[in-house]
Amino acid sequence: MKKAKTSDLILLNRIKIAELTHSMRNFLTPTNSWNVGTNVDRYMNEFFAVPRPAKCGHLISNAKLVHHAATDDFKISGHQSCASVWACPHCSSKISESRKNSVEQLLDKHIKDFGNPADNHRDKINNSGIFLATLTLPHTLNQPLGDVLKVLQKAKKLFKQRGYFKSLKRNFLVGNVDSLEITYGKNGWHPHYHILLLMNTHTLLPNSKINLMSADYKKALFESWQKCVSDASDGMFQINKFGTDIRDGSFAAGYVSKWGLQHELTKGHVSKKGKQGSITPFQMLEPENKDKYKTLFREYYLATKGKSQLRASKGLWDLYGIDYNSDEEIIDILDDDEGYIVVMSISHKTYYKMLASATIPIFLAFCQNHSRAEIVRFLDDFA
Repeated sequence: MKKAKTSDLILLNRIKIAELTHSMRNFLTPTNSWNVGTNVDRYMNEFFAVPRPAKCGHLISNAKLVHHAATDDFKISGHQSCASVWACPHCSSKISESRKNSVEQLLDKHIKDFGNPADNHRDKINNSGIFLATLTLPHTLNQPLGDVLKVLQKAKKLFKQRGYFKSLKRNFLVGNVDSLEITYGKNGWHPHYHILLLMNTHTLLPNSKINLMSADYKKALFESWQKCVSDASDGMFQINKFGTDIRDGSFAAGYVSKWGLQHELTKGHVSKKGKQGSITPFQMLEPENKDKYKTLFREYYLATKGKSQLRASKGLWDLYGIDYNSDEEIIDILDDDEGYIVVMSISHKTYYKMLASATIPIFLAFCQNHSRAEIVRFLDDFA
């Protein structure tokens, strides 16, 4: 079977992201159930109630096709971006890719500092003090995501303040990066944390070794998290043996390399069921699901609004000399029109037709290899 070209896969991913983003806008655009009152003009009521992600891609000025000569990149300027890493597939794909690059730089520098140059690549990763811990808690079908998240976040805060983690931090923890992930399955919402642990192997005594993979360390991790979850929920949540997990450096590096919606789409993750039939929130936006998950996705949006998806321990980025930008800063940098020149204007009607039909990625790819006259004819089909 002939493999698809990288450029073809990139275009297919962009089309899929555009389709999912269109579904997101439909899911979050207010209906009567989202109205904030009954005695206010419906149009004004719904206009002011529209969540920011639902307006992502909407025009705030005239739409223009612009081109960057040095990079030969085409894009459309004049629209707004929401910078929601949780709710918006379009913005999330950009933010996640930037985050992945930052964390990969972090791992590379840590391996360089603490890995043995004589080791092969896999051993160098595993012997440089990198581990990936996973923390989760039990959940049932009818538990609201917001309630489960509150317990999870409170438990993680307690975990960072107590024995197991404090011992690591006091002795040989350089820093950590926490990633919050959320899926949905037969037992309801499943939020969980993945925590990258970066250890200072140089602080160990001669002939000693950190082995967080040992039975004793695994037991200590489980018991610490078990107590934190119980205390955070006043005994309502009791974890089982699946509440914690710890993996070595090579697994951690592989996990980071698979971050982001672009990778999920390339690997078919969005169209496949997860473990035990679970799905990601962006899978809820698949066109074939129609309105099946609309209420759940709205719940997810409200529960995650304003929360951090990725957080590093204080000073970690600066310690390794890595520039780190907020979600909004990443989108602002990518949306910046500096160096671009205007090719032509696009009418509101044409722009919104292409936006609704997820045609903009196809149009921008078309611009790469066609003349101005051919581009005009392409746009005329949407006039």
